[in-house]
Amino acid sequence: MVIKLRNEVKESLIWNVFNKAARNRIPLQVTLELTYRCNLACQHCYVPLAGTDELSFSEVCAILDQLHEVGTVFTAFTGGEIFIRKDFLEILQYARSKNFIVAIQTNGTLIDSSVADELRNQRVSLIEMSLYGATSKTHDCVTQVVGSFKKTINSIGLLIDAGVPLRLKSPQMSLNVHECAETKSLADRLAVPLAASPRLAPAKDGNKKSQELSISHDQFRIFAAQFPAWVNQECSLDNEGPERLLCKAGTAVCSITPEGKVNPCVMMPLEVGDLRARKFQNIWFSVENQHLNKLRSIHPKEIFCTSCNRMHYCVRCPGVAYMENGDFYGRSPSACQIAEWCIDEMTNKT
Repeated sequence: MVIKLRNEVKESLIWNVFNKAARNRIPLQVTLELTYRCNLACQHCYVPLAGTDELSFSEVCAILDQLHEVGTVFTAFTGGEIFIRKDFLEILQYARSKNFIVAIQTNGTLIDSSVADELRNQRVSLIEMSLYGATSKTHDCVTQVVGSFKKTINSIGLLIDAGVPLRLKSPQMSLNVHECAETKSLADRLAVPLAASPRLAPAKDGNKKSQELSISHDQFRIFAAQFPAWVNQECSLDNEGPERLLCKAGTAVCSITPEGKVNPCVMMPLEVGDLRARKFQNIWFSVENQHLNKLRSIHPKEIFCTSCNRMHYCVRCPGVAYMENGDFYGRSPSACQIAEWCIDEMTNKT
């Protein structure tokens, strides 16, 4: 209970800090997508696989300098697969030299013992790694690369041995939901936190093929039985007001693509500036930036969901709504579907 209380206090403090940053337009957290290249071919991936003119090492460092100047504290490095970049550890070292708090998202298949040791030495705050099942058959079916499960499990062991903070993520889809109980048990045996979710996003280019892998209502019931904590958190929002529908995209958070384009969020591929043409602060604080101004002026009452009877059970991502229908004010069909299932789940509980 004491530990839980401390965690709740910590989360409350962090939330308050982000709210204050949003009010003052401080980009407290920035996600840098360093590459769209990947050694896997996950069937649900929302990242376009086309090659891009990636930022050089010196360009990334210059951007980190600019972020440091405007008050960014948290940086997250992701891809694609970031360890495909041969200079990633150098980028990490530079980010840590600027005292950024760093999180990393990776599939883990390229991590060896020396990389794990360096991640520990650089005091990375968190590694997030994907685990798509409890067996190679299921995991490798999702990644479409034979042997990826074995490499993932091996890297988990290396990171645990190195003492690097680690969290596993398991998107649930029609390809792996049948194994969700076993996946949860595997994470428990490894003593690593597991975050599972049935939410799938369209690709950044608008392709909705990944959402064809979404689970059915019956499969949601299977998932909910194994992850009641997810249900309690995502489906028990009656005491929350419509303000929660406003995210921090474009106010306290943003993302940067491999070629240096600034987006309000990694899930909102709406270009608001080009770091190869202008400095970050000139983009972020420009009073003439129409996209950012629109995001920052949204009132909860303008969002479609506030008039919906499912609103109190809906966790709506404006970025996903934007990719689904081109309007971050509008409805998100995938969120609407899960909200309906949440209502059914909560009704059955009572």
